[in-house]
Amino acid sequence: MERVETYSLLTSTRLPKWVDPAEFQFKVTLFNQIYWVIGCTLGAWLGGQITFSTAGIEFVLPALFMVLAIEQYKNLNKPAPFILALAIGVLTLLFISRDQMLLISILLSMSVLLMIHAGKRWNPQATSSPSSPS
Repeated sequence: MERVETYSLLTSTRLPKWVDPAEFQFKVTLFNQIYWVIGCTLGAWLGGQITFSTAGIEFVLPALFMVLAIEQYKNLNKPAPFILALAIGVLTLLFISRDQMLLISILLSMSVLLMIHAGKRWNPQATSSPSSPS
């Protein structure tokens, strides 16, 4: 989870010219890791000390992912990756067990997006020089 938050912050933040991008990325990653470790440690300790009903809060994590996806869409302004991820998610939900759906759909979405990205970067026709007539 911490990596998703860090990635979202690093890719959606527009830095002023005077801010060093490497230093900004390091500090964001460091502080996210620190608060994640402290939060998990406190949560584990407090979870053993305090008892309360968690019924009704199962919407929190999907809501967080929706907010992160919307922010990424606003930043990218390209619907194709989101439509692809949605289609793969629905297909894995229909054809694969619900227990494995999330992991498989994430892996498939990442694989397809990486192949598309690699295909754009590795284009044999773009790297070869045009032949001149002899």
